[in-house]
Amino acid sequence: PDATQIYYNVFSSDKVDPELYRIPIFGGVPEQIPDVFVHSISFAPDGKHFAAIFSDTASNQNYLVVSDANGANKKTIVS
Repeated sequence: PDATQIYYNVFSSDKVDPELYRIPIFGGVPEQIPDVFVHSISFAPDGKHFAAIFSDTASNQNYLVVSDANGANKKTIVS
């Protein structure tokens, strides 16, 4: 949202759900957002929070979650 980082998903053959990473726009070390397994994400206008659909393939559930941009303070809105 502030054009300083790119968020992206990593799909692995040894994991069921994708992992979320971010990297500075001009390069650097990718950082995994811990415990965030999403297919789509949308940021608040201030860039400090996001809403995402979390997948839990093992339990056959999806969750609409809001969270801080670093993945902390997750709150499930609906499952």
